[in-house]
Amino acid sequence: MVNVAIAGGTSPTLGRLITEAILATKKHQVIILSRAKTQSQQDTTSNLQQADNDTKHGAPIKHVDYASIPSLANAFTTHNINILISVLKPLDPNKTITYHSNLLSACQSAQVRRFIMSDWSLAPASHAHVSILGHKAQLHELGKKHMLAAQQNDEFVVECCTIQNGGFLEYFVQGCGDLELQAGLEDDLMLEYIDIGNRKLVIPCVETGEPARVTMTSLRDIANFVAASLDLPRGVMTGQIGTAGWTGTFENVADVLKRLEPAVDVEKVYVTAEECGNKAEEYGQTFRAKIGKGDFDLVAFKGEMVAQMYAVLCGEEESGGISCGKMLNDLCSEAKTADFDELLRKAWQKC
Repeated sequence: MVNVAIAGGTSPTLGRLITEAILATKKHQVIILSRAKTQSQQDTTSNLQQADNDTKHGAPIKHVDYASIPSLANAFTTHNINILISVLKPLDPNKTITYHSNLLSACQSAQVRRFIMSDWSLAPASHAHVSILGHKAQLHELGKKHMLAAQQNDEFVVECCTIQNGGFLEYFVQGCGDLELQAGLEDDLMLEYIDIGNRKLVIPCVETGEPARVTMTSLRDIANFVAASLDLPRGVMTGQIGTAGWTGTFENVADVLKRLEPAVDVEKVYVTAEECGNKAEEYGQTFRAKIGKGDFDLVAFKGEMVAQMYAVLCGEEESGGISCGKMLNDLCSEAKTADFDELLRKAWQKC
């Protein structure tokens, strides 16, 4: 048995699913780390200890201050934490790096043996081309530098890794009406790859005009992979690690939909890297203009992010998906992945 802490685990998306997947194994203990309550929030409870009796997704919540290494180290020591998993995703990338640096220092102090940092994105090559993913490479370097320095100084080594899963398969079921299939999508930042209401599918293409390949993994499958990885020995979960639930092209999605009974036809919109780049710039200008006036434009924010990701796929960098040498599919072969055709069938036949 290992004791696991999940930073950001109160989230209704990946944090919830990872918590539930670990608890479902009935082998490990889980606590969820959440930001310390403000004074006004504390005033509504009898005391802070009472607030720490809260639970979420079946696990107890420990309120911490991500800006305080002692606060974090105390939580890890008190609960004898062996493995830390982060699903933190502040919109401010600088805050993400600061929080993870503090978490890593606290792990070192409390001798937490493994730290899975918050990546959960496309292949590493995408980090240099997608604004919202730019800091992911910094997280990898943060963990890499720690492990090297600790080894050279003959100190305790916190084994650090990041996990790249490609896109989330659930993007293809948004709007289908089945809450079970959409589990994990309760997040305004989820991208819209398929416009189910208007039956439109954007298909990124490489220079030859052929549809680009992409790797995607179901949120539930990611959670199950992470739960299974808790049993892996030291020395395995380091560096960049991949998961792959499905690899194909968005045109393959249209082919699956055509085979359904009754068949579902979608309008296929083929796009190039240049078109995606131009669209990203257009959305980016709109977003920056509005943010300068104090107005956060979610549509423009998501639009730029999606267009940049499509541009990466069009360039077929790392096949648009996972290129890591280590794959949880191989390390945790007992964790099975969702059947892509079946997922689409269940979703689209309800629309």
